Amino acid sequence: MTINCKGHLIDLATPKVMGILNVTPDSFFDGGKYKNKDEIY
Repeated sequence: MTINCKGHLIDLATPKVMGILNVTPDSFFDGGKYKNKDEIY
């Protein structure tokens, strides 16, 4: 099986590495609410 990515055929017969990057402002930022990891729980 292949897919066309901007004119390049990508062969999916072998494993590929894929990642998702979430860049929204609230992805991993708590707004400084917690000063250390013990306060999270």
